[in-house]
Amino acid sequence: MSHISLLPLEYKNYVLKEKKRRIYTLVGIIVTSSFTIISIMIMLINFIYTNQLNSLSIEKQQLETVIETYGKYSDVYNSLKKQEELIQKANIDKYNWDEVLTSFSNTILPGMWFSSIEINYDGKKGTCIINGQVNDYSIIAQWLKDVENEKVFKSINCNYLQDINGTDLKIIEYEISAEINLEVIKLKE
Repeated sequence: MSHISLLPLEYKNYVLKEKKRRIYTLVGIIVTSSFTIISIMIMLINFIYTNQLNSLSIEKQQLETVIETYGKYSDVYNSLKKQEELIQKANIDKYNWDEVLTSFSNTILPGMWFSSIEINYDGKKGTCIINGQVNDYSIIAQWLKDVENEKVFKSINCNYLQDINGTDLKIIEYEISAEINLEVIKLKE
């Protein structure tokens, strides 16, 4: 049996064109939807990685601040080492000058650092001048109490306390002078 159509040829062509148009429209919608979904995914991934990058940048800044703080402590350590070497070289066998430096290392508090430590001995009297910085007034007050309890120093005086402006952190510069209690650091014979 053969298939015979009584429809006009134009109508058949119109139906075929309409089918093709629907197929092309469907393909266009699928392609456009795919591009839209891919664009949205790329924007989401970009947003996620941008946020991660921002959080890593903030963490990096915090770590750099911590490293700078510890760098100041290494300066204090190096300063104490130099003082120790000078004391070792000095021919002052009568007194244990290490006790002076030990009292500093036993009492230093977090948020406090020394810029310089000057120890003088004129043969009769020992003096010490300490310059440094702290983050809070209470830290220097507590440190003065702790140093006084060590009994290595007497006549402890705070020569000045001064706020340093220009930074986000609160920094207070100080100078402390004290007389070294030679009886405490005298070597036992």
